[in-house]
Amino acid sequence: MTLDTFFEKYKTTENRINLYSIFIEAGLGIIREKGILSYINPNSMLVNSSYSKLRKLILPHTKK
Repeated sequence: MTLDTFFEKYKTTENRINLYSIFIEAGLGIIREKGILSYINPNSMLVNSSYSKLRKLILPHTKK
């Protein structure tokens, strides 16, 4: 698998490969309905602009 493959396959990956984004996006793609997906992530995911696409992807999958 080449780096270009990651950019093509995962929409949250841009500019550079970010494994946090790839793992979370892949997990959301395979989780069952009403399933639980859990990771330990860095705090930087909450504020860094490089994670904005990932935050937008996660938000609809969260409980309120």
